[in-house]
Amino acid sequence: MSGPSAARMIDGIYEELLGSEDVEGYHERHDTASLVILTQTNRREAEATAVRLYPFIYRKRVVEVGAGVGFLAVAMAKHAASVIAIEADPASRSGPSAGCAPARSWR
Repeated sequence: MSGPSAARMIDGIYEELLGSEDVEGYHERHDTASLVILTQTNRREAEATAVRLYPFIYRKRVVEVGAGVGFLAVAMAKHAASVIAIEADPASRSGPSAGCAPARSWR
């Protein structure tokens, strides 16, 4: 099966949302400049993101809501005091966090 990569699909979603009333309202309510969606499609990307987040997560307890398959949670666990990854979509139960208990703290 061929098709657009996950990264291209995510970029398309961002482009579609850019400037919409709902997104602009979200930014106004939460005083943010972006949706802060950190979708990680591979381990290398997750490691790079965890390094960028290092000043914010070092030795702290981190909760990732919408953890997907857990790439970012596992990468952040190398720097944080602990990481709790929450994912409600059972389709995401593959990847580095496959087989984990529904609630698990990595360290």
